[in-house]
Amino acid sequence: MKQIRPIVIYDSTTENTKNIAEKISIPLKCPAIHIDQVTNNIIAGYNLLVIGSPVQMGKPTKVIQKFLQDITSIEYTAFFCTYGTPIIGTFSAKHFFKYMEINTKSKCIGKFSCPGFHNTLKTFSNRPNINDLKKAHFFGEKILEEEYYV
Repeated sequence: MKQIRPIVIYDSTTENTKNIAEKISIPLKCPAIHIDQVTNNIIAGYNLLVIGSPVQMGKPTKVIQKFLQDITSIEYTAFFCTYGTPIIGTFSAKHFFKYMEINTKSKCIGKFSCPGFHNTLKTFSNRPNINDLKKAHFFGEKILEEEYYV
């Protein structure tokens, strides 16, 4: 099995995505870094990039979109998102994942989405909750499985 060197990079507007990022990073034993702190030098030593963002109109935030344009040599990716619209949230998450896959040039090994409290709409109060955070931790464990890297 290859040596996997993961890093979690995220954008978060209400701390929902940040909380999920931190839980995913625990089993990966890697940092969870806000996109504002990321430089090409930071990601140079990693071969698994786990990227997360709130969903905005079926896409990641503008800063994550820009970041994706600058990525050149990551071997593996996994994606996660939070969404706050109840009726179209899972539909938006699917568009988010499709956007992420199209705009990265690497092998996608996992996807995770989770409802999150929306400040304007006031939907999904108390989300992500303890069960969501447990699922995020499990997602981190799952993307380390050997089958992806042989």
